[in-house]
Amino acid sequence: MPNPLDEFYTVKVTPSDDVKSPCVRNCCLDNEDVCLGCNRTLDEILAWGNASREEKKQIIENSTRRSASKDVLISTAI
Repeated sequence: MPNPLDEFYTVKVTPSDDVKSPCVRNCCLDNEDVCLGCNRTLDEILAWGNASREEKKQIIENSTRRSASKDVLISTAI
């Protein structure tokens, strides 16, 4: 006889789950609501859980671009 709790404890994996979150658990927002750890905007962080695979890829691309831009600003300031 099936256990009725099996459904409760089963994790449902959707195709969008195969994109790893860029979160590095160093969460702190700057004055523009961009996380200093992962370089995602607050809106992108909030949208991540319901985002499609393609949307997640776009968020990662955006955060990578922001990170590279910050690196350039830091290196030119030194």
